[in-house]
Amino acid sequence: MQFHVVLMALFAVAASYSALRLARLRRWQQSVRKTYPGPGPHLLFGNLKLITRPDAFNEAFFRNLHEEHGPIVALFFGPRKYALSVHDHRLSAAVHQQCPHRPANTRMILNYLGEGNLLFARGPMVQKLRSAYREMLTGSHHLGRVHQVSSEVFEAGIAGWSGHSVEIHRALSALVYDVTGRVIFQRPWLGTPEGDRIYEIHRELIRTVNQYMMMDLAPEPAQALVAAFWPGFRRYRRLVRELRLECGGVLEAHRSELRSGSEPADQGALTLLANGTFDGEPLFSKDLAVSTLIGFLNSAYDTTLATLTWLCYHLARYPEAQERLREEVLTAFPLGTEITRKEAAALPYLDAVMRESMRLRASVPVNGRVNDDRDVDLGGLTVERGVDVLIPFSLIFRDPEVFENPEEFRPERFLGSDPEAIRARTLASAFGTGKRACSGLQFARVEMRAFLCLAVRSHRLALDPPDHPGGYMLEAGVHQPDGDPPLRILFNSLD
Repeated sequence: MQFHVVLMALFAVAASYSALRLARLRRWQQSVRKTYPGPGPHLLFGNLKLITRPDAFNEAFFRNLHEEHGPIVALFFGPRKYALSVHDHRLSAAVHQQCPHRPANTRMILNYLGEGNLLFARGPMVQKLRSAYREMLTGSHHLGRVHQVSSEVFEAGIAGWSGHSVEIHRALSALVYDVTGRVIFQRPWLGTPEGDRIYEIHRELIRTVNQYMMMDLAPEPAQALVAAFWPGFRRYRRLVRELRLECGGVLEAHRSELRSGSEPADQGALTLLANGTFDGEPLFSKDLAVSTLIGFLNSAYDTTLATLTWLCYHLARYPEAQERLREEVLTAFPLGTEITRKEAAALPYLDAVMRESMRLRASVPVNGRVNDDRDVDLGGLTVERGVDVLIPFSLIFRDPEVFENPEEFRPERFLGSDPEAIRARTLASAFGTGKRACSGLQFARVEMRAFLCLAVRSHRLALDPPDHPGGYMLEAGVHQPDGDPPLRILFNSLD
């Protein structure tokens, strides 16, 4: 009898304590919502029902969210974790300046890169590594190599497309990955056993990560348990391991070549990962090197592929812009002459076309930032340390206060030195700004310029069919064609 009474008393205490904790949680959620409006969160699950929908984080999602709740909206990713979505071009610059870190939640979208990836790491040493990597990527010798490889790969690819209707996303995929591999590994890439295998695994992980990214919130034992009963997730985990093994094998082979002297030392990314040192100590552990190599491959491939795909779409859809670009390219590089990197970088309309395409269809539609060190002021509101801030590029880049007739494809808006053009060029940065700007920005621009000059100089691009809707989807956080129907481009030779 006494045991029963004690048990009931313990149960009552536990229930009272839980009720008190839940009441405090509810009051905290309400206090956040008083400061930042947003959809009402579930006490325990926050807004997970909303943000895990298939259409979450696309343009319509953010447009509806901000039309209903205002320019700054709170989204709860659980009972005690929330992020702020900011749709205000005046505040976006402040976010980039004051929030230098990448949110931890970014890892969910790209969990196949590995937890130790340089993309997600923090600290003074990481800043030095990122600076060294950025300097390496922006060096004249390296960019010259990017231009040379891009020109060779793209010229051969475009020649094979001449006179054909090409499923452009699929066709560009292999070319972009080949350029990426040849530049990073400084040797033939696709067509080799390791290159083809890494490409196959990497593409499959990108295609399927959306299905399993929420599992990243669970601890490893729980993931292993779920994988035992979920064949698709089990296969996904196996592919992640295989990608790491394949990339680790490439790195180890390069280390052996460097030790034996059969491969001359260079200043490329692969040597930095395999053999880089600082004060006599290795810069990278083997695990961090593998994770970062996968990150290099991913960042140089996925977003560049998307950006080139939408460039082809917009040029085919807007023939007047294509003709003006062709005139500029042919004036600089008549048929039969070499397309040079520095001269291509100096073409103003080419730059404007790239900017306008990325404005209308940013490859990464949402940029996440956070300041993990201190609170920041955002338009008079205090954003607490550690709160993620989301910038929906897909809305900011269509703000009529900055971009007149924002739905129109009009590269001319970026030309000239008037205040409107300068503001447009400053705001519409799809590669990010500040300390967390894309490290491979110059790499991607050199690659894209080479492709566009080669394509429009020799071919006229047209949509097939002409009224293709240009539908898109989010895949691993990147805007890609939805394939319904497949996006096809006719490459009609100008000969």
